[in-house]
Amino acid sequence: NKGNGPSSSGSQIVSLKVGKKHFEILAKKGAVAAYREGKMDLEDALEIDEVFYDAHKFTKCSSSDLTAAFGTSDQLDCCEKILKKGTFSLSQAEKKEKLNAQTDAVISELVRNYKSIVTHRSPSRDQVQDAIKTSRVKIEAEKPVHLQVDDIVDKISNTLKLTRHETDYTMRWDGKYGSVLSIIKRHAKVKGISKSADNIFTADVGIPPSEYDALIKELKKPTNGDYEIELIEQAQPMEKPGPGLSGFGPSTEKKKGKGKKKETKAAAK
Repeated sequence: NKGNGPSSSGSQIVSLKVGKKHFEILAKKGAVAAYREGKMDLEDALEIDEVFYDAHKFTKCSSSDLTAAFGTSDQLDCCEKILKKGTFSLSQAEKKEKLNAQTDAVISELVRNYKSIVTHRSPSRDQVQDAIKTSRVKIEAEKPVHLQVDDIVDKISNTLKLTRHETDYTMRWDGKYGSVLSIIKRHAKVKGISKSADNIFTADVGIPPSEYDALIKELKKPTNGDYEIELIEQAQPMEKPGPGLSGFGPSTEKKKGKGKKKETKAAAK
């Protein structure tokens, strides 16, 4: 009975296209993000455990189409797959919450990893917040902080002149570790990068002191410590790869990223 059932206008519609077919479910407002973060159970997140072609019109899907798309015609199982992978629109409250969280992340980044050109000290949160407000900077909720922070620093420069507080390093790793570069970019600024014929990457990076430990920790999983990191002042010309792990030389020196990496950390302090 549609009159007594859930209203699509009071719910979040989650959509998923599989092949040529379009499927929709009705979730409670704010429930999609909560479910995906493990804060809500499936049954609590759904307005109704049915799959529709068009949730606005409550046009139910056939069992054959569900089976073809999801390998089952069980409504709850199909709802779960759509809830996990589908796209949805945020409510106004969720959009505001997400923007506030992103604004806070930007301010934290500027306070933690930047310093005043005038005082050579880190700015306060109030100083950064006032500069963003005065300069009418628009922070993008969907864009990663590290991809917009340089532009924000430039836009607030008339009010607050900042420069990035970082130490320069040279890093080397085997290209077989595909996620290394994206990890580095989350914690450091890549200033130059090259790739050798034998798939060894060499990059000059600027790492803020506050990001160093987090970077090293995150690199451990994909590489098992099989990489090099040296202060720029200490970096030596890269020699022809030897017989050790990933071509970095004797495995006793480079294995698990110890040796020069540990010395560098001490030097950085």
